[in-house]
Amino acid sequence: MRDNLTTHSVSTSSFRCLLSRRLLSILLLTFSVCAPACSDGQRQVDETVRNGNRIIAALEQYRDEHGCYPDKLNDLSPEYLAEIPSATWGLGEWKYEADVNDFDLHVDESIHTGDGYHLWLRYLGKESGWQFGD
Repeated sequence: MRDNLTTHSVSTSSFRCLLSRRLLSILLLTFSVCAPACSDGQRQVDETVRNGNRIIAALEQYRDEHGCYPDKLNDLSPEYLAEIPSATWGLGEWKYEADVNDFDLHVDESIHTGDGYHLWLRYLGKESGWQFGD
């Protein structure tokens, strides 16, 4: 009787060890598949923000010299920027609107942005910086 209990305990222990190894393998596989995609997305966001900050600096310089923001981003080139840096996240296209005292600069994630599922990345001023929204 004692041998059966010992055998059963070893079997349960072996089963738990096997289950733990398989679970760990599944988690590692999942992470190895998802992590590069997540890091690529974050790199695109980071690069878009960096490029957006270059545009914002040029917009502020333009406003300091002209008393208002330009009507379109292309008005910054070539005097303030050799070329308008691209947005690398989402649709990859800057959306820009301006009036005398303020501007809106953002990138949409997809053509469906605004449906509650797809995001935008928008500059909300010096205090708030870059923010995501839908």
